[in-house]
Amino acid sequence: MEHGICKLCLKEKSICLSHLIPKAMYKYVWNQSNPPVLYTAKEIGPSDEQLAAYLLCKDCENGLNREGENWLLPKLARSDGPFPFYDLVTKGTPDVVTPDYSAYAASKNPHIAFRKLTNFVLGVFWKASVHPWRQARTQPCIDLGPYRESFRKFLNHEATFPAHTHLMLGVAPPDKTLMGFILPITKQRKPYHKYVFHIPGIVFILVVGKMMEEGWRSMCFYTDSLHPIMVCDISRDILAGIQNASRKAIKVERASRILPPQRNKV
Repeated sequence: MEHGICKLCLKEKSICLSHLIPKAMYKYVWNQSNPPVLYTAKEIGPSDEQLAAYLLCKDCENGLNREGENWLLPKLARSDGPFPFYDLVTKGTPDVVTPDYSAYAASKNPHIAFRKLTNFVLGVFWKASVHPWRQARTQPCIDLGPYRESFRKFLNHEATFPAHTHLMLGVAPPDKTLMGFILPITKQRKPYHKYVFHIPGIVFILVVGKMMEEGWRSMCFYTDSLHPIMVCDISRDILAGIQNASRKAIKVERASRILPPQRNKV
């Protein structure tokens, strides 16, 4: 441990090693033939790299684990097994059905701990905004601007869910899951900020800003009374993004089999 200021409670304490992507997540998605795939702007490929830094005190680290990670991790999709979170979400009848997605109300499902689910994803987005995490970086992965402090207070139970914030969850059917991680990235900066974070079987979209469209506001997982979760084929958009990013990325040889085929120029 090191001694310093905890980023979450802002108290001077002994600081322990914290992970951006939970350490336990790797054992749920790993198998010998298909290790997890890590996507970044510069590199795409199989990786068991565990991004860690001295960030939080033990109390805050244990609090985030207890109030978020520990609930979700056993329910993630696995490369050689079931997808418990999908099964949990789709137990009932969808509340909205469209050609592109079905929406299930978590408020009607007593087995879904929506606050713990929110704590997990906001915790990752917030941690990505307060530390670079990778040795080659000097700036945090994403910039939440003034919302970073609002997220800290929410996670520390000092304030309510931040205003002008929207959170959306998309869950893939088991046959459409991608066994890889997309670390929190910025997808859009104007007229509002949009960030994306993907773990096996689930994509989280975070939108912040006063100029966000009304459609985002009305479907927020946390503030909407139904706490909607979308079930859809999230792999299409993710693979399209990977294909675009892979043109500039350094591709690890073993990653080629999971990348969409490149289109030849006419």
